[in-house]
Amino acid sequence: MKKSGPEFISERISYVKDGDSFSLVITANHSKSKTRFLFGVLLLWLLGGGTIIFNFTSLSGEQSKVMLLVWLGFWIYFLYIIGKAWRWNKFGNEIIKISNGILKLKNDVRGRGWVHTYNAAKIRDLKEYGEGQPAWFKQFGGDYWSTDPDTLSFQCEDRLVAFGYQLNEKEKKEILRLLKHALPR
Repeated sequence: MKKSGPEFISERISYVKDGDSFSLVITANHSKSKTRFLFGVLLLWLLGGGTIIFNFTSLSGEQSKVMLLVWLGFWIYFLYIIGKAWRWNKFGNEIIKISNGILKLKNDVRGRGWVHTYNAAKIRDLKEYGEGQPAWFKQFGGDYWSTDPDTLSFQCEDRLVAFGYQLNEKEKKEILRLLKHALPR
């Protein structure tokens, strides 16, 4: 049987249906201007923190040094968050594969990432993530610097699994339709 090429839902979402196998790839929102902006923020964060760390030895008071060490903990945490967001938006892909009764979900960044495996027959309640929640709940995780894939979800056994990085309404509906047809009944 001849393999078919990918079909596109949008500029950043493609899928391949080949017999009993289904594969969906969602690339991160590759807005070059926003990615450059995030990289600029990352560089400025590094420069500012590096300057303060460089001047650590010039501090005289013990309390000042302790305060700076506490601040440094926050600085390292947000350096990690900004770096992770930039890396995801620059190189990230969300890959969903359904084959032989198994659904595999991977957040891939340049070939790296954990593959999460689910029994496709036990997947139920495929829907928009946060459906039934208050309106303010949907505001969390929707920002460009957020790496939370919180647009769609499904229930597998006792676990709620969220996926679908920053999808618009058209993309959400089409992915839900495709997944409902690809999952075993």
